[in-house]
Amino acid sequence: EGNFEVELVSASAGGPVPDVEVALFEANYRKGHSLRQTQKTDAHGRAKFDASPSLFGNGNSGMFLIAKKDRHLVA
Repeated sequence: EGNFEVELVSASAGGPVPDVEVALFEANYRKGHSLRQTQKTDAHGRAKFDASPSLFGNGNSGMFLIAKKDRHLVA
């Protein structure tokens, strides 16, 4: 019931990083991790994700993000 937002900032320049593909995964070491959503950052380096209860299942799962732009990858 709502959203959560992530903001990507360049470590070297200190400014927002637009047009980054951000993938939200559910961590499951038994069955394998599963991609839940993918968003792109806007001009301010922000990406919004749906935080509905169905996204988080029973609440026992961990989540993680992976950000990718060009050939750069950040987890």
